[in-house]
Amino acid sequence: MTTDSNHAASSTDTAPRPVGEALAELAAARCRMIARGLSRKKDRHDGVHRARKAIRSLRAILALAGDELGDEAIPIDRSLQRLARGLSTLRDAHVAVATAQSLATPDDEQPWLDVTARLHARSERLLADALACDPAFSTRRAGVARLAKALAALPWRRVRRKALYSALAQSELRVAKAERKAKERMTASRLHRWRRRVRRLRMQVDAMRRAEVGHESLRAMQGKRVRQLKARTDLLGRRQDLEVLRRLLPQVCSAAERATLNARLREEIADLDCTD
Repeated sequence: MTTDSNHAASSTDTAPRPVGEALAELAAARCRMIARGLSRKKDRHDGVHRARKAIRSLRAILALAGDELGDEAIPIDRSLQRLARGLSTLRDAHVAVATAQSLATPDDEQPWLDVTARLHARSERLLADALACDPAFSTRRAGVARLAKALAALPWRRVRRKALYSALAQSELRVAKAERKAKERMTASRLHRWRRRVRRLRMQVDAMRRAEVGHESLRAMQGKRVRQLKARTDLLGRRQDLEVLRRLLPQVCSAAERATLNARLREEIADLDCTD
């Protein structure tokens, strides 16, 4: 009797959690990460960056389980999308500073350092304006708190493993389609779409791994796939950062200055496009 009871308890203890429960915990953790990022008082730019990363991860989880969660998840995803877009100008402005600085070399250091200084001043002005409109990001943080409650109320128990694998397969197809279109004719919008889809797929595979969907060997394969997608995302991200910088140059440079700087940007972009 005691042996049977112990065996039953052991089996219960080692039984995998329902996948919906695991994803719900991941989603709640991402929501807390958003709130922490927006609450940062030191290095606000890094806080914005962390918040946006957590938003993307949370939206990837919602997309992964979307068919199982039903219409209840749609307004949450739309609110997250609006929150991310509201922070994108700040993030792009700050990334442009680092990108310009990375292009400074001994041969042409000063022009890029001058641009970096102007972009930094612009980035700080944008942040100050945003905080003046929303002190300490309190309005945004209140919205995140409401989203956390809505997330917790979603029907996560409906989520099935089979549906997650199907959603992941669809994400793989979307990545392949976006890559094909981008390589046919590389435009800023096609590049951005390709990068977004690769990044979302990476986050979804990682969510599956963290939620322990599948056996140990499958999770090892998922970890390898995450690393592969991360390398591709980093490459596409660098190219996207160069495109953002090129788009912002007219706001901080004269036409004469831009001619030389844009030539360097074209070289950098061409080098990346030759990278497999």
